[in-house]
Amino acid sequence: MVLKFRCYFLLVTLLLVVLLSGCKGALLGEPAVVISEKMEVRNSTARVSRPVGNLKRGDQVTIVDRVTESEINYAHIQGPDNLDGWAVASNLATQANLEKAKELAATIAGVPVQAECRSGASVKLRLTPDRTIDDNFLVLLPKDTAFEIYDRETRPKPVDPKAADATGTDAGSENEAKGANYEIWYKVKPKDNPIVPAGYVYGGSVKLDVPYEILHFAHPQRRIVGWQRLGAVKDDRGQDNYHYVIFQKAYNQADEKSDFDYFQIIGFDPKNRSVSYYNVMRKEIRGTFPVTSKIEEKRASFQFKSLSNTQAEMPAEFSILTDDRGRVRVPPDQNAAVKK
Repeated sequence: MVLKFRCYFLLVTLLLVVLLSGCKGALLGEPAVVISEKMEVRNSTARVSRPVGNLKRGDQVTIVDRVTESEINYAHIQGPDNLDGWAVASNLATQANLEKAKELAATIAGVPVQAECRSGASVKLRLTPDRTIDDNFLVLLPKDTAFEIYDRETRPKPVDPKAADATGTDAGSENEAKGANYEIWYKVKPKDNPIVPAGYVYGGSVKLDVPYEILHFAHPQRRIVGWQRLGAVKDDRGQDNYHYVIFQKAYNQADEKSDFDYFQIIGFDPKNRSVSYYNVMRKEIRGTFPVTSKIEEKRASFQFKSLSNTQAEMPAEFSILTDDRGRVRVPPDQNAAVKK
């Protein structure tokens, strides 16, 4: 009787193990998409494991298990053509998070690009501007990833000094004033990864990629934080050159409410080869992103929310006119630009 009971117990245990292992994929299954250009799949997470296949960006898989070894996150995946193996988890984004990223992208639909930036190391793209948690982690993107910036936000600096989104170090955002109690976040779209719709990137993980033709217009006491093109004019070789408005902020301005405190309009002169760019207008004014613009045949304008000394928001609009020669000037009614 005892022997029969033991055999029955072992049989039931073995059956449970088989059933649990068989449904593990169903219990832990997470639909995911490959976001890296190429991804190698191996038969285990061991250093001496052998490759069992390769996947490309956009391929759909199911994550059935996750482990962390030597500080590297791995995912056990099942993919096309019965592919089954292990891959580095940073090459994947879950379908659920990509849907949330699409919702984020919808909030900036129709907003013009405010600036561009590039990562100096691998960088975490997040669903919210917070680097103290991992629930909002979307994907890890490689060094030199280029982004289009659609908005700029500030958040209180984290209490934990070890919090970092750049691999290796946390240098702080290049746009943060000395002694500021906030950090900069950018709402972005990766330029060369159509699988990832949008996300937030910590400002200390990236550097603004300012167009070379406007770099030397930076004010001695300010840094460039954004720019917009205000129309194009062809030079004597038939190439397009652009008029710009450049937004800047003082190095020592620890004001977390405003994104900029100064703008400068520069024009391109197609007839003057010695000095192609010239100043059209400069103005000290506090404002916030995003800036929108409208370009017509002979007129261009841009709009944003300006901030008063009491932090009240007021719509502001500025314009330029283009003459038959292609040079731009400020219209005479420009003093009434801030609408109270």
